[in-house]
Amino acid sequence: MSAIVDAYIEIPASRESRDAFVGDGEFSPFNLLLKTLVATPELRYIVLPWDDSWGKIPVVNDRVKIVKPGAISDIAARDVGKAMRAWNHTGSLHGTLMSTAFCAYGNPAQILDHLPRPHPRYVLSLTGHHAFITRETIASTLRVADENGWIQAFYTCDGPLGMIPILVDVFVLDQMARSNTLPQSVFFSMGRFWGYMLGHTPTNVVQCRRAFELATQRGRSFCAAVGKRLRACGALDAETLSATAVVEAGNAEFDAWAGELPQDVEIEITTDRDIEPVYLPKLSRPRAAMSFELFRKIVTQFEPHKDSINLTLGGFGDPLNHPELAAFLKTARPYVRALNIRTFGTRLTEDVFQEFVNTRVDTVNVRFGYWGKEQYLKANNADLFEELSTRILGIRDKQAEHGGAMPFFVPEVVKGLPGDKTLVDFRDEWYKRMSWPVVTSYNTFGGAVEPQQAINLYPGVRKPCYKITEQMIVHADGRVPLCWQDYDCRIPAGDLNAQSVTGAWRGELMRKVRASHQEGDYARHNSGCAKCNEWFRLS
Repeated sequence: MSAIVDAYIEIPASRESRDAFVGDGEFSPFNLLLKTLVATPELRYIVLPWDDSWGKIPVVNDRVKIVKPGAISDIAARDVGKAMRAWNHTGSLHGTLMSTAFCAYGNPAQILDHLPRPHPRYVLSLTGHHAFITRETIASTLRVADENGWIQAFYTCDGPLGMIPILVDVFVLDQMARSNTLPQSVFFSMGRFWGYMLGHTPTNVVQCRRAFELATQRGRSFCAAVGKRLRACGALDAETLSATAVVEAGNAEFDAWAGELPQDVEIEITTDRDIEPVYLPKLSRPRAAMSFELFRKIVTQFEPHKDSINLTLGGFGDPLNHPELAAFLKTARPYVRALNIRTFGTRLTEDVFQEFVNTRVDTVNVRFGYWGKEQYLKANNADLFEELSTRILGIRDKQAEHGGAMPFFVPEVVKGLPGDKTLVDFRDEWYKRMSWPVVTSYNTFGGAVEPQQAINLYPGVRKPCYKITEQMIVHADGRVPLCWQDYDCRIPAGDLNAQSVTGAWRGELMRKVRASHQEGDYARHNSGCAKCNEWFRLS
């Protein structure tokens, strides 16, 4: 290997995460990680900030450099980085920009201060939130960097959070520390991760939709269950543990992954909207607006898992049409990890956006349908594109000019024939400033919407639905459908007027459907699941 590389383990700041990382005799991610790094001869040193009160270090030799935990301040905007990553909470298949733990943790100035002199060329960054780093993912990351000539700012692998290390050029680390720049900004300047920057991981690892990290209470419980399963089958050993074994254990622990509360909650606070998009079904259920009392009752139940719940106000209506939206946002903010708005943008003004800033909304997802005057008209039956796009782009540009990063804009179009020729224009316009343009597959809602997609973009091999273990939809009347596809709540999984959130999430129907999906019998409890094409989407 032609470059000098050191590994750096960042110990979690929170006591809960640190205790889970240090672990016990049954499962210790720290012991697993340190032994894995020591067994990697390509690494010059393993740098470990450590306090003796945290416990005993399992391996001590000349390559393990123990340093005192530092007190150098992190990048001032780190909370922004965490918020930008929050709505992609599982893995990196959709791009490492938001997903890598290095975006949410990893203090560049502190890492540089702790590194032995002379500095290495690259640092293998590993946060104490990683539960399962294996020799193969480390070797693959180092191999792709060596084959590429050590010329990129970052190298990593594609896979779930908590399993994938990231290799960072020390020069880039220094630039981030000097300029107080978030890793996300560096990633944005790159445009994307290319294949020659990604090490190989098995297909089932790339496709895994679990997160093996210790940053949240939910994550810690899930990783403990996975560790217990691996230990029971004799696979929890640093020398032999494979990424495939971790993923298989994680997939088997589908009930532990679902947890006591959902990770994503989308609440439709009103069915009212100003346009009638052709890409959404027509509702036959009664029009409704959620009461403030019911909303408050729901969100206050998130308290036990407020470090992991992503709340979106959206559904099939437009939350900006609810007269009490400001009160809803203010009430919800203390109880969730991320607070998001899904809107059609017809009532999004500078004043409304400033309200989002004041209440610390994390993302604003604007649904355009198609991009362009003619295309928008076909998608929404409304000739609003020129005024709407000018107004919203103006809000984005003004935000950027004033140095604001949050809320983060997530403009969205659907992949359909009428809008295909403007997809490049859509991407180029929104990438001019810091935002995350999204193109979603065309959802027919089981035949309720006429398809406009030229080709089938869905994965060829059917697997258990991701949403039923992660996402809860709450309609404006308080009822909980089985999933987003059940737009008229024909198969209710619960009613939050009378039930707790956990009662609905852990209810009989939800548990039966999850189990049947795990067994590959998708139609056992709901025939619609068998023909659904949206099972692979997270939210």
